[in-house]
Amino acid sequence: MPPNFDPHAMTPNEIGLVKRSFAPIASDSRQIGFRFYRRLFELDPRLEGLFRTAPRDQGGALFSMIDLIVRTLDYQEQLVPIIYDLGRRHAAYGVTTEDYDTFRTALLDTLGEALGPEFTPEVRDAWAAAYNFMAQVMEEAQEHVKAGRTLPYRRASSPIQEEADQ
Repeated sequence: MPPNFDPHAMTPNEIGLVKRSFAPIASDSRQIGFRFYRRLFELDPRLEGLFRTAPRDQGGALFSMIDLIVRTLDYQEQLVPIIYDLGRRHAAYGVTTEDYDTFRTALLDTLGEALGPEFTPEVRDAWAAAYNFMAQVMEEAQEHVKAGRTLPYRRASSPIQEEADQ
C-alpha cells in the first residue's frame, strides 16, 4: 500500500453518488471521453503531444478505466494496484505531477457538461474525492518511477515492496 494511502479515502455516500451519477452517462462514454480530451487540450494544448491515438479512441479507453474504477469503488484497497500501475504507465508517457490538476479540471468540467443539472455540488465533490483518491495513488507511482523504484506494485507486507520503499 502506498505509505500515504487512506483506505477509506471516500465515504460510502460519495461512492454512491459517483456510481449513481455515472450510470446514466456510461453508455455514452466514447463521446464523453472525446469531449474530455477536447477540454483537456483546451486547458493545456501541450498535453496533446502525449497521446498517440485519436481523442475519440483515447476517450473510449479513458472511460473504460473510469467505468472499472466506478464499479469497484467499494473495494478501494483492491483498486490500488490497478491505479498504481496506471500511474507508472502515465509517468512513462511523460505526464507530470502538474498535469494531474489539469486532468482533474477537465474531468470535472466534462462530467458537469454531461450530467447537466444532476451535477450538483454534492455530486461534484464526490467525483473530486474519487479523482483525488486515484490521483494520490498515481502520483505516488510517478514518484517511484522518478526515484528509480519501478518494481511492480506489491502489498506493503511484501518484502519486495518494503525493500523498494526504503
